[in-house]
Amino acid sequence: MTKTDPKKRILLLDPASFIGGAERFALDLANQVDLETFELWVAHGKNPNYKKELLSGIRDVELNVPQLRLKNIFSIFAGIRRLRKILKKNKIQLLQTNSVRAHIVGSLAANGLRVKVVWFLHDFTFPGKLIRYFSKFPKRILCCSDAVKNHVDKQIPAKFKPKLGRFLNGIDLTLIEKEWLSDHIMPPPVVGIVGRIDRWKGQRYFVEAAEKVAKKNPGIQFFIIGEPNQLDEDNVQYSEELKTMVQTKNLEKTVIFRGHRSPIFKEISQLSLLIHCSTDPEPFGRTIIEAMAMGKVVIATNHGGPVESVIEGETGHLIPPKNAEELAQAIITCLGNHERMKKMGKNAKKIATEKYELSKTVKAVEEVWMGVLNV
Repeated sequence: MTKTDPKKRILLLDPASFIGGAERFALDLANQVDLETFELWVAHGKNPNYKKELLSGIRDVELNVPQLRLKNIFSIFAGIRRLRKILKKNKIQLLQTNSVRAHIVGSLAANGLRVKVVWFLHDFTFPGKLIRYFSKFPKRILCCSDAVKNHVDKQIPAKFKPKLGRFLNGIDLTLIEKEWLSDHIMPPPVVGIVGRIDRWKGQRYFVEAAEKVAKKNPGIQFFIIGEPNQLDEDNVQYSEELKTMVQTKNLEKTVIFRGHRSPIFKEISQLSLLIHCSTDPEPFGRTIIEAMAMGKVVIATNHGGPVESVIEGETGHLIPPKNAEELAQAIITCLGNHERMKKMGKNAKKIATEKYELSKTVKAVEEVWMGVLNV
């Protein structure tokens, strides 16, 4: 494509009400797209922070699409109609969707228009019957990890499997400031878990492990970094349960709730170890890659995306889910061998910077767009 060719018109659809790992990737992708080649729109939910983080030159539009529940059926169809108008008015050529809600709404809105659809899948939550039906709409289905790709491969009809591809969620390494990197562990040791407070994220087992470790190594601190989605009553309640749990176990000086922190790299820089103890398979595990890129050792549960990023004994450790005893032992083992941790941290940084650089992912996605549009 030459500079005189008209720009390709792309719209990214991401209607989430909060910014999690998938939303963070969508923002990073949008902010690194080649705006000399593509004219980019982003349709997002009612989240002022989303709009603030988009760079100049990117057009944004607020599009409220509620959760896919029967009680919301009229609002859902209203969202589909509005998206369809946006696509037509702005002569969008390709729509990339970023969540199950976006995949369904976007596919229906683009149906019958001369708009190509690309899905980017970040999780395992697409119901089997729905993905089997809706997989006929996108031209390509991009998956954030082999774990997600293999899961989808089992769900969709054989004739649609060639659409699948793995596209790792890269991270912007330029955001990691030099002063946040270190080749040594500052005392006292700090062990952290980073991410949205959610039952399946396993913070409960982190607290249980902290109690076990504190009995043998009372000087270690444990940070819970993140907060629940305030629109999710169950996880708000779960957050309160965790705080009560900490109080009941007399761990107020050991387990610290740090809340939401930005920039997250600065917070990760204070950690000696990063813990990722999800009870269900994690599709990708963005914070794992961020920590590895900063030379941090990671202990993660051995299912889902982390199995692809954490190499047992070389960059960290993999443990069974829902097992506070093994988590505690892994923490004690790591912190007990400073030199081994330094070596694993260097290995982790090397792998993360070579394999998960955002610019590589952006280039690969742009090539998908051009390939789809040129067919």
